[in-house]
Amino acid sequence: MEIDPAIATTIVSSLKNVTQHEINFFNTDGVIIASTDTSRIGTTHAGAREAIATKQTNVVNSNHEYEGAKKGINMPVLFNDSVVAVVGVTGHPDDVKPLGGIVKKMTEILVRESLEQNLNFNRAMLMQNLINMLILPRHDAGLTAYLSSALNVDLDLPRQAIVGRMSYPLQKIPPRDKVQKILDSNFGADANNLFCITAQGFTLLVDASNGQNWEPTLNQCLNDLKTETGIQFTLGVGLPAPDADHYHLSYKEAHQTAEWHTFTSGKGIGNYEDLRIGLIVTSTPINQIRNFTNALLGSLSDMEIKEFHEAFNAYTAFNGSITHAAQSLYIHKNTLQNRLNKLAERTGYNPRDLNDYKTLSMAFIMNDYLDFISKKSNSDTAIDG
Repeated sequence: MEIDPAIATTIVSSLKNVTQHEINFFNTDGVIIASTDTSRIGTTHAGAREAIATKQTNVVNSNHEYEGAKKGINMPVLFNDSVVAVVGVTGHPDDVKPLGGIVKKMTEILVRESLEQNLNFNRAMLMQNLINMLILPRHDAGLTAYLSSALNVDLDLPRQAIVGRMSYPLQKIPPRDKVQKILDSNFGADANNLFCITAQGFTLLVDASNGQNWEPTLNQCLNDLKTETGIQFTLGVGLPAPDADHYHLSYKEAHQTAEWHTFTSGKGIGNYEDLRIGLIVTSTPINQIRNFTNALLGSLSDMEIKEFHEAFNAYTAFNGSITHAAQSLYIHKNTLQNRLNKLAERTGYNPRDLNDYKTLSMAFIMNDYLDFISKKSNSDTAIDG
């Protein structure tokens, strides 16, 4: 196992701040890959090779004692009882020996932390790739099998997809590490739960084998996200899928639900079985939605659409009562009647006719949805990190 020179450079810099001596970091071939004395980087040190071979601290009493050496001490850095590097402190042995134990221990701690961070990062990347495969209608069976084997994931378990989205409009970008930590704390205890961070939130494939009610955990996750990042998230929950060949169906349901729930409420948890009209809208291709709204509202200006929509919503909210609807808008009832009449005249659909009303209602909903999609796509930013 080789240590990245960039990590080694950070370590020697940190150690020099503590010891006030020049620090050298050797790879397992005895080559200096990082040093606070940059002129020594790339040189070979016979004393370091001896420390690697014996797993013992090597003391250099003279600049001529070993090829390429200067006075000081060289200590093997152990990870899982194997030498992964050597750290050296330059100086008179009597001066630097007392520092040996501290330097060795600090180096091993820093190396372990760096390696663990790399392992966690690599695992997160493998998991992201696996989930990206599983949510596709057709995935590469060989690659999926390799990734699931590397991560020890059972793909025969039933799982339920949950899609998290940052609520629109987004005020700031949450740090990736905070989102990862919150997902770990809420779902990481069960190895059968799979999750990864995406550009606009996260994707979960939670264990559905025991019929667990995930709502309390999801609510806790939303609270943690709000508290730790200051951002409101929306969750869409798909139906359970029996195995890996069907996870993509649950994901599609969760994605549709998250999109619609972000549009309609901007917070909380939405379930696929509760979508109702949202199922129709989110299942309709955007170009067809655009064609439909253009056919009904395309001749209207943005100001007219806003005015007619406001009147239509008030008319709906008060179940067709012109008087109460007008009062809610602080206008005379004749003004409201004129607006509704003008809406019928301009579109050819009369809101007082039940069949026409349903068509207009869908047109206004879809127009709002198009506006939401357009504004969100123009302002989308990925999770930081």
